[in-house]
Amino acid sequence: MGLISELLLECIFDGAFGIAAPTGNAKALRSSLTKEARHLWRDFLRDYPICFQHPGVVDDYIVAFCCQQAKLVVELNGFQECDKKRKELLNKRTKDIELKGFKVVFIPSNEINRHFSDVCEYIDNCVAKQMRSDAPIL
Repeated sequence: MGLISELLLECIFDGAFGIAAPTGNAKALRSSLTKEARHLWRDFLRDYPICFQHPGVVDDYIVAFCCQQAKLVVELNGFQECDKKRKELLNKRTKDIELKGFKVVFIPSNEINRHFSDVCEYIDNCVAKQMRSDAPIL
């Protein structure tokens, strides 16, 4: 499944039906990050000039990483291998989050390993765009 663990995926979809208690699940998920998610967190987002949360909570949804100030959600992998029902739920979840004013970006986990600096630059540019700034934050 890649960067988002099966547990996180189940919480995402439980949240889509209003079953999950997001803050309790978010705390439990901190220890289940994959090595790529941990790398992104420890080596970039944790010390980013604008606060990111991991996992983050937007409304009733748990997301991989969230910057409330920039209204940016960073998800890893994009669930390319999901079945049709899960893709529909993911699309609904993404639209619900976007209706709250957030931009949702999906990053493939292999990009974290292969092109980490490019991923960081991409996230930085997304934050800058969301903050309505021409200059990257870093």
